[in-house]
Amino acid sequence: MKTLKDKLLSLENLNVFVIDWVNGARDLYGKSVQNTRVVGRVIGRTMQFLNTETGAQFDRMHLIGHSLGAHISGFAGAFQPGIGRISGLDPAGPNFSLNDPSCRLDPTDAIFVDVIHTDAEAIGAGIVQVVGHMDFYPNGGKEQPECPANVDEMIMDPSEASCSHIRVLDLYIDSLDESQCALTGYPCSSWDTFLNGKCNGCGWSGCPTMGYRADSSSASGTFYLTTGSKSPFCQV
Repeated sequence: MKTLKDKLLSLENLNVFVIDWVNGARDLYGKSVQNTRVVGRVIGRTMQFLNTETGAQFDRMHLIGHSLGAHISGFAGAFQPGIGRISGLDPAGPNFSLNDPSCRLDPTDAIFVDVIHTDAEAIGAGIVQVVGHMDFYPNGGKEQPECPANVDEMIMDPSEASCSHIRVLDLYIDSLDESQCALTGYPCSSWDTFLNGKCNGCGWSGCPTMGYRADSSSASGTFYLTTGSKSPFCQV
């Protein structure tokens, strides 16, 4: 989070707030899930305070949340409508998959919702389903390059169990560097179709850039791409 904050401040003239909700997230996962609504409302109240006291416009506010933080951002946007943008970084799957949209991040939570899935599978930490206006699935949205794919391997080395889930942060931070080649997403119906070479064109919707500059495109839908295992992640 500190690296992302520093990158954002070096890129544009912004006010950046980093939310520390460690006291609500350190207990059992189920309890942390329940606390996401509380934290979301607190953030919503904070945005209202900023609007009242400083005139900060809701449509210029951008929430970036990882895992449970993605759904927290959704609850904040649902509490205070009209937020400009939410970027969901591998939104948490357990306890959220197939939920009613009011109980998770969804496209109505902000004017623009872009989502990156990096650990979206049955045994993964991320959510599989589409939950934004733009949903990017780098490397199929499942195992990321050089991250362990075998469940037994992850159990043997717990330090690597969250590798794919955490990779989304590196991808997003990388997308802030204008000197890097773009992380271009291609519209496609599935990862298998993409691998079969049937989604090399941009079609009528266009090919948006995954990450910070996703809002520069008016495209919507699901997008697939391949990445490398380290920065720069884009492949040309």
